[in-house]
Amino acid sequence: MPLYQINAALGTASMSISQVIQQANAGNAGPTPVINPNPNPNYLWVNQLGRQTIDATQNPSSTAAMGLITCASVVMVSANPNDPPVASVYHANAGVITGVNLNQMRLAITQNPNNLPAWEDLMVTYAVTQPWDQGYMDAINVMTGFGIPANRIAWLSQIPIGCFGINSIGQVGVPGAA
Repeated sequence: MPLYQINAALGTASMSISQVIQQANAGNAGPTPVINPNPNPNYLWVNQLGRQTIDATQNPSSTAAMGLITCASVVMVSANPNDPPVASVYHANAGVITGVNLNQMRLAITQNPNNLPAWEDLMVTYAVTQPWDQGYMDAINVMTGFGIPANRIAWLSQIPIGCFGINSIGQVGVPGAA
């Protein structure tokens, strides 16, 4: 599982989930990804699950886990072009992820229990405000144990703002002025 090392700065450019994962796989450190603020935010609190349609032609919107202290924001998308362009976002209490949570996130993408995204097609960001912790590592291990490839999970540790999510054009980060 690659770690995208935050260098404590806020970014000036937005990054897609695949760009963050690519940077993490390359071992690159960088600023916290930032998404543009928008008039239609959907903020999730502890144990809430949301979905975000990825469509640049729609009105700008975003979905983000808010109030992260020890919790994690988990953003999941499918890289399979046959799956809907939708992200699921989960506010994981204390960073804990279970198989039930993962299946709920997959269902949020397709909204069809008979057509869930394949585990190997998923890309995930796991963002926390805290440093490395065995509990967070356990959550990552649950994801890989269910079949999400480790090189498709980016762990963002010590994000400087307790809010992280994805916007309607597929960019992940903390709300700000990118």
